Amino acid sequence: MCRFKSALVLPSGEVFHDPATDAHEDLIRLAGIKRDTGREFVRVEFSSDKDLSDLDSYTLLVDETIVPDWYSSLDQEAIKGRLRDIVARCIVRDLRDILSGPCWIFGPGAGCKKLVSGRVLWAQAANLSGANLSMANLSGANLSMANLSRADLFEANLSMANLSGAKLSGAKLSEANLFGANLSEANLSGANLSMANLSRANLFGAKLSEADLFEANLSMANLSWADLFEANLSMANLSRANLFGAIVSESCKENLRARGAIGL
Repeated sequence: MCRFKSALVLPSGEVFHDPATDAHEDLIRLAGIKRDTGREFVRVEFSSDKDLSDLDSYTLLVDETIVPDWYSSLDQEAIKGRLRDIVARCIVRDLRDILSGPCWIFGPGAGCKKLVSGRVLWAQAANLSGANLSMANLSGANLSMANLSRADLFEANLSMANLSGAKLSGAKLSEANLFGANLSEANLSGANLSMANLSRANLFGAKLSEADLFEANLSMANLSWADLFEANLSMANLSRANLFGAIVSESCKENLRARGAIGL
């Protein structure tokens, strides 16, 4: 799987990339390379396994089985420097009013009031409280421990995102895509999750008290030990949803079982 930040290094030493994609095959086509002989370019990744907001943790990796001879004669530090400059332009370390661009990485405590465009790759422990992130692309992003309380995430794409321990109280997540997202121990109390897709999401120990889950898709979601006190689950899809140890009123349990919930 191609990771941020993927690029092609050409025999001239030029680094070809595109802010909108990290797929090497897309980059080959965008560069106009007609024939993949393995000699016109070298696939590389400049990435971090620790913290995408920490430039010093990035390393340069070659994603090739056979590396052409010309690559070893290039200035590797110059290549790293070019890629470092590219990544640096994506990193936000303070609080911004509005952001528009292809991709963003938020450092701890950093944030913005409105995201006009661009995908968010990393926002661990970021401060996005009250931010307008409606229809934003946060698919696969690391948002663990982020403050997203009262944020507008209407129709946002949060599929496979890491939101463990995130603060989402009062957030607007109606019609958001949270398929497979990790929301373990997240605070979603009072959040609007109506018609949201939470299929296969991990909500272990999440706080969902007074949350609105009207018509939400919770099929095969893990809601074990979640707090669902006074949450609105009317018309929600609970097929194979695991509610073991969840806090729900005794009067509701039979109805939830009849709708496909397990573990009660």
